[in-house]
Amino acid sequence: MRTKTKRWLSSEIFLIFREGSAFLWDYKNHAQYEVNTGEFERLLKFSAGDYVMDTTDDRSIQESGVLLHAKPIDEWGWDVLSKIFHLGTCHPNPPSPDLPEMYIEYARSYLEFCESLHKDEPVMCSIKGGQQTLLPPPDINAIQKASLWDTLLARSTCRDFYDSPSSLLALATVLYGTLAYKKETDYDAPVGAQKFGFRRTSPSAGGLQATEGYVWARNVEGLAPGLYHYISEQHILEYVTPLPSEPIASYLCGQHWANNLGFAVLFTSRFDKLWWKYPHSRAYRPMLLDVGHLSQTANLLITALGLQPWLTGYFHDKEINELLALNTSTEHIIFLVGAGHGSGSSYTKETRSLIEGTR
Repeated sequence: MRTKTKRWLSSEIFLIFREGSAFLWDYKNHAQYEVNTGEFERLLKFSAGDYVMDTTDDRSIQESGVLLHAKPIDEWGWDVLSKIFHLGTCHPNPPSPDLPEMYIEYARSYLEFCESLHKDEPVMCSIKGGQQTLLPPPDINAIQKASLWDTLLARSTCRDFYDSPSSLLALATVLYGTLAYKKETDYDAPVGAQKFGFRRTSPSAGGLQATEGYVWARNVEGLAPGLYHYISEQHILEYVTPLPSEPIASYLCGQHWANNLGFAVLFTSRFDKLWWKYPHSRAYRPMLLDVGHLSQTANLLITALGLQPWLTGYFHDKEINELLALNTSTEHIIFLVGAGHGSGSSYTKETRSLIEGTR
């Protein structure tokens, strides 16, 4: 007589419903299974622990590998969405041997992969169609005079800004140094190699430069207040929409010190560029890193120009996406870096008053 064994359902799965069917998604092992009604009911039982029966449904569930010998203990500190993201973007395959005789095959397969992509290349240069403003050339001399080490030491997140204007030249220099096409040192690709995107001063996954830059121009000399899109290849701002009646803090979850910024650079990601070359969800990781690289570059440029930087990833995504008139099926706001004149303090006036006991 066969002894019944008790099993528990893995905590690293979820169900998705699509076109009248249910699919169990084992996100840790990157596997999907269509689930029928009987299997669905058995999965509910296994979530509390149950004995495996000699039935078609139980055999199918057991063969999928989602049943455990012991009740799962979940030590993940964040919510399940972050766990799905982290485990779901881990590499699904074990390492393969490093064999020198395979190096040429790796190179050949990469070139063939790039060639196969080229015919379906998405639009690389994003132009919205608004009224365009040619920006002044960047203040390269000011950046060249700044010591990298001194700038790194001086960079500090400020939360105490004066309500004073920033110069258009400073904005142009930050945008150019962060987002512009680095024409001076173009690709060193051999003749015949497929090239995608363009180069900036910060690295980017696949050279795609999937990050777009928008500007919240509040108090910039010589530039009408408004929301603008930066055309990287041309060093041009194009008008998107007037500033909303609400201050920027309304969109930044109450971070009121941002209301005195001269300008803010809003970084969005063009998902369609990444989907085209990197269809696996792991590409979401380098997408975030791309924005991080650009954010640090912007912070250093702002500091080198004598302004104070501030940055945040805490905002109302939906409302900012709407303000920027983004096609949210392929592009979303990811991060924001602000700049302005300020005291340099990382504490707001209100925080300091509470610490000092004046309130």
